[in-house]
Amino acid sequence: MKITAIILLGLILLLLVAAVAQRPRQIQAEAIIEASAAEAWKVLADNENWHTWNPTMIESSGKLEPGQRLHNTMAIDGAQFTFKPKVLSVTENHEFSWIGHLLIPGIFDGKHEFLLEELGPKRVKLIEKETFSGLLSTLLLRQIGQQTLQGWRAAHQALKERVVLQANGLD
Repeated sequence: MKITAIILLGLILLLLVAAVAQRPRQIQAEAIIEASAAEAWKVLADNENWHTWNPTMIESSGKLEPGQRLHNTMAIDGAQFTFKPKVLSVTENHEFSWIGHLLIPGIFDGKHEFLLEELGPKRVKLIEKETFSGLLSTLLLRQIGQQTLQGWRAAHQALKERVVLQANGLD
């Protein structure tokens, strides 16, 4: 009886740990861009040219269409890694999202979203966020969360500069 109670308690503890690990965690960064949503979208949605302005996403190929897979290569702190997310949604001049997995779904999953919120005729807010889930999400997010946000902020600054240049016909 005592052994059964210990095993049952162990299983309950394991399920609680798994439930906490499965709870989604999110990181988010925002930037104001002095351009129209269409002007910002033109640069943001052109993934095959991200390498020309984005300091962290050094390569991307594939169609930005729901159901399609992208082939993205990121560089952060001198390390490069490639991932192949599946595009979930695309709404022109407004948003796109994808989901990626580490090895197999359920280990470390990330739903990445780019949103453009129109603030005025020549002003938009870019909201970039990623919702992480999976067994290793808590552990891995602790390791990569701040680096990821720093990379996004650098990319947002570069995006702002590129969009303004293009909007003014200087690029």
